[in-house]
Amino acid sequence: MLPFGNTTIELEVSGQTIHDALGNGVSEVESLEGRFPQVSGMEFAWDLAGDPGDRIDSADVAVGGDPLNLEATYTLGTNNFMADGGDGYSMLPDATRTGAGNTTISQLVIDRIQAQSPIAPETDGRITRL
Repeated sequence: MLPFGNTTIELEVSGQTIHDALGNGVSEVESLEGRFPQVSGMEFAWDLAGDPGDRIDSADVAVGGDPLNLEATYTLGTNNFMADGGDGYSMLPDATRTGAGNTTISQLVIDRIQAQSPIAPETDGRITRL
């Protein structure tokens, strides 16, 4: 169903790490590198006009409806590939791992579809291109 056998990982990260991860995620968007972040529980805006390392303004990031605090600690759910630094996410391997899932992401998708069938995907404004 999905091309990789990634598993879930839970990390404890700073707001600065979230900012840096989002910046990495939009740094190569023109070349379709595949690192573009998909998010839940947060919203962010990015500006293609900025240099690759400067496309995210922390003022345009909210977590749980609150502005991103670069000094605060957050729980981040991701996959093992990104947590290990894949796709340029070099800011994640040093994060504290607070949970490691044994469930593959493909199994989570299967379980969700079975529980929510039929599904009706829609966009909800979590990601905005300025």
